[in-house]
Formats: sequence, C-alpha cells, structure tokens
Amino acid sequence: MGKLMLWVYPTVERLASREFQLKDILEGRTRSPVALSDLKSYTHHIEHSSENLQFYLWYLDYCQRFAALPIEQQSLAPEVAQMGPPSPGVLKATGAGLRPDSATTLAAGAEKRAGLVERKGSFATSLTNTTSPSEYSRTYSEKDALKSPANGSILTSPSSMHSSSPKSSYEADPLARQPFRVECTRIANTFLSTSADPFGPSNTLELNLPNSLRQKVMRDLEWTTHPSVFAGVAGHVWDLMQSATYPNFIRYACNNANRPRQLFALTLAVACFSMALAVILCTTLITGIPRAWRLFCLPAVFLGVLLIAFKGGCIVLFLNRNRRQLKPYELFVDEDDKMVSGHRSIRVFEKEAKIEELGVRRMMDTLFGRGCLIALVVTGIVAAIVMPVPAR
Repeated sequence: MGKLMLWVYPTVERLASREFQLKDILEGRTRSPVALSDLKSYTHHIEHSSENLQFYLWYLDYCQRFAALPIEQQSLAPEVAQMGPPSPGVLKATGAGLRPDSATTLAAGAEKRAGLVERKGSFATSLTNTTSPSEYSRTYSEKDALKSPANGSILTSPSSMHSSSPKSSYEADPLARQPFRVECTRIANTFLSTSADPFGPSNTLELNLPNSLRQKVMRDLEWTTHPSVFAGVAGHVWDLMQSATYPNFIRYACNNANRPRQLFALTLAVACFSMALAVILCTTLITGIPRAWRLFCLPAVFLGVLLIAFKGGCIVLFLNRNRRQLKPYELFVDEDDKMVSGHRSIRVFEKEAKIEELGVRRMMDTLFGRGCLIALVVTGIVAAIVMPVPAR
C-alpha cells in the first residue's frame, strides 16, 4: 500500500532523484532554479550553511589541481594512509619531509590517484571525474574565506611549527616545499578553527565536525598537504549536504510559488470546498430541489483537491508555460551578495521567470498528472456518497 501511495503521490525529492543528483548540481549540469548558483544562494541566505558547500567545492577543485601537478611535486606530500609523522632524523636524511619508502610508493603508484576514492557508500570522489577548476566557484579566495578568522589561527606556517633555529628558511624546512602549503593553512584557519574565547567572536565559516575528526586533520596537515588529509572532512560534509541541505533545497527550489502565493492557493481550495458543501446542503435540506443539482458541487471538489494535491506550488504558474516566482535571494540581493536591509515583503503576485531546467519541468508534469488523478478519485468518492441521498 505504501509503494502504491508513493507512485500515486510521490514526494518532490523522489521525483528529483530520477532527474538529477546533488553531484550533477555541483558539476554545473543543471539550470535554474536548481543550478549551482541557486544552491549557493540558498545555503547562504536561506539555510545559512554555506560553509559546507564552500569547503566541498574547494576540495573538489583542490583534488584536481593536486592531481595535475608533476609527480615530483606530488611526492613531496604523501597520502595520509602511507605515512606517519617523520622523526627529525628522517627529515634531515630525506630533505623532503617524508619517509623514503612513502615517496617511492606514491611516485611508483601515480596511476592510483586517478581512482582515489575518499570514502565508500554515500561519498566517493574520483580525481579524474571532476570538472575543470573554472567550473567551480572559488568564493573562498575571491572574497575573505581564505583569510585567517578574527579569533586567530590554529595552524601556523610550517617554518614556525618545525623550526628550532632562527636560521631556518625555505630551503631548511622541507615541509614548506610541499604544494599548496599556504593555501591548506588558510583553509584550516577558515573552516577548522575554533574560538579559544567562548565569549569572543566565533568563526562564521567553521564546519560542524566531530572533535576527533578535527584533531586528526590538524595533526595530518602538519606533515602533508595531500588531498587525503581533508578526505574525512569532505565525506562528513557530503553526508550533511546529502541528508539535509539537498532535500531541503529541492523542496524549496522546485516549488514554483513563494509562501504568500501558496497560502493564496490554499485559501482558494478552502473556498471551493465551502462552495461544494453549501451546494450539497442546499440540495439535500431544501425541499423541491432535484438531486441533479448536486452535480454542480463536483467541479468545486475537483478543483479544491487539485489545488491541495499539486505539490509543485501554483497551478496557474504551471499552466502558464512552466513559470515560477522569483525567490527572495533573486529579488533582494545586492551586488555584494547581501540581502538588502529593509526590503519589502514577498507579494502574492511577485515577479516571474521561466523554469529552465528540463528535469524540473518533467517533475511538474508528473506532479500535475498525479494531482489530477487524486482529484478524480476523491471527486468520484464524493459523488458516490452524495448522489444516492434522496431529495426531500
């Protein structure tokens, strides 16, 4: 019975899973209203969890840039699974900040990076399947995300961490030669730092991570800048987005009407039910009125049920060539990507735009068809109950 109900009245998330996945949105394969830019605006202005998306996009871009490096540079930063914290004697002997066997293994197995899987199950990322860096937004470097937060950094430069002599320099510190060392330090300060003062300013881009995972990443980052350092964090962030952010975004973005328009549709549905009830009572209680007049209540019942059963938002917008109302982040955001202070409230008849994503259009067609089916069934049941009642 449950499977039948899901077929007749499927959820928006279930229909969306047939058209596109979260991975498709992140790779820029979808269009408005479920494009990557829409997801960014939703997480920033509606859900207020943009740090997860920002970090994950950076991680995808970082994996590709690291894989594009020459083998000699990659060998300076071994995988976390292949290395442990080197002793000072090993540092001096190798001059590369890693064990000789780790560097040899990584260089000999360079082809393995093409199928580097960070996690099984819900999260898996292949270095060769990512799109070009230009397709991902680097909001962290373009703005202030890579800057150290106001509460101070938790990760200092390699020279200050591992140098015991003031004469240490770039050549004397092999860890400083690891690729993207400065960038990884800024990422850690941005997304992994916590405020030492509980009453002081907090890091607004701090990720919600288990403390054990946070500490492990910081320990591993002291010795290598390989993407595997952030694999656990990326997997945790992916699970958060897949289980919470993505379903919420789909329900929000695939609805073609804003909240006032939805309330207006609900009011019309209540008016239709009231009209149908009035017709039924009048034709039943007033003497001399034929039962055939009760048929006039059926169109009102059908329309009322359809208005409620249509999960896509507003039927009028759907019938008007798949149009949708603009979201608040499309109406009231200035050039600095900030909500305009003192903006007016959302209106019932707000500005409209066309739905560009074909997958969303197919979802709307399915929701409308299933809504009509439910309305027909309910109308038939009402007719079967009302029509046999004898007139007075």
